[in-house]
Amino acid sequence: MFKNRKYGAYTVFLCLTCFGYMFLAAFLEEQTDILRRFITPADTGWTAGAMELPAIAGRLLAVPMAFVCMWSFLRFGVRRTLIPCAAAAALGCGGLICANGLDACGGVAAGHYWLFCPSLALTLCACAMLRLAVAALCVGWAIRCRGRVLGTASLGGPVFAAVGAGAVAELVAVGLGGDCRPLYLAAMVLLALLALSTRFLLRERPEDAGLYPDGEGRAPACEPEDDPPPMKVSRLLLTRGFWIILLGGGAVAAGAAGSLGTVQMRLALLGGEALADAAPWLAFGAILTIPACYIFGWLDDRLGSAVTMPLLGLGSLLPSAALWAMPAGGNAALFLLLSLGIGWTAGGLPVCLPCAVAHVYGRPQYLAAARVLLPALTIPATLVPLAAAWLLDAGRAGTAYTALLAASAGGVLMSLLLITVKDPRRKPQAAQQ
Repeated sequence: MFKNRKYGAYTVFLCLTCFGYMFLAAFLEEQTDILRRFITPADTGWTAGAMELPAIAGRLLAVPMAFVCMWSFLRFGVRRTLIPCAAAAALGCGGLICANGLDACGGVAAGHYWLFCPSLALTLCACAMLRLAVAALCVGWAIRCRGRVLGTASLGGPVFAAVGAGAVAELVAVGLGGDCRPLYLAAMVLLALLALSTRFLLRERPEDAGLYPDGEGRAPACEPEDDPPPMKVSRLLLTRGFWIILLGGGAVAAGAAGSLGTVQMRLALLGGEALADAAPWLAFGAILTIPACYIFGWLDDRLGSAVTMPLLGLGSLLPSAALWAMPAGGNAALFLLLSLGIGWTAGGLPVCLPCAVAHVYGRPQYLAAARVLLPALTIPATLVPLAAAWLLDAGRAGTAYTALLAASAGGVLMSLLLITVKDPRRKPQAAQQ
């Protein structure tokens, strides 16, 4: 894939480092489900509501912090911002260790809820920032191979999803006697190592290492010789591609997040053995995210975001449709449809959205556009699952999934308009839309 060995070595190290960040982010984002198995009200632990509150706060806090983080990328650089984000995630892990509250270690009597809340919220917020930084680094290093680099670097999340929170909980229960703290200590050490490699071994862009994107021997013809000044927000709002990504990508992200975020709740409410019967299918869906992540990157390099974004939207229809039609007790055919939708959507999202922004604005203006677009796209991805869960709890599952299906369908139609925006990789001079 790369003609230049030095470039290939840098890119392999970039992908490995980003893989580590994404794997740890996926693990830490699932910690609420893991901790809920070892902090239970039956053993004088905190209630389910008390466990969920800081998780919700962390996800909501990630929305404004995403704007701050993307502004910092543009102002100070991705690497300089990524290191404090990793430090924040490590600090949150340290707070969770000190907060304790585990059944095996004394429950509430030994725990500190005042420390648990901000630590969990900080950790979840920092994980969202790590994902933004990984995407920005990958876009900075590749043009022609952008999708494949981003797809490879993002595999850490799907790999952890394939392992599953259940396997981690089993490890804690059997190997650690119900004590999660060694896992958080290991995460702190790994985050420290990744931060050091980011500081001393990674580079912001290939030009910083005397190289060019994709390992080419000359500057890319699709970019201007001198880096243009970052586009102002007022100018971004006047570009056609901005609204296509905001509305189309936002609708797809809303439909995907709403369905994926309510799978467990919907199956549990159906009663019977639905949740237990669906377990192997959900595991299969998690495994499918691994090839889907790379396939979407390969497709983006070959066909462009005008094809991959509508494909992602079509995939987000599957889990919503399966959950909407799922009968009490479950159904094997719908479980298969659900697993395909999970793999399709969860694997494609972290690749397609950054690639779509780069498709419209190119590498020189990616950070300028992403500082508004990507944080804005986190708003529906954060709020829609909460709204869908509220509708499910109120017994209005039909309304919830009909709205999610409509959002995904609207996103597909809007994303098709990306065909009117030329990909900078396929024209001789980068021109802003």
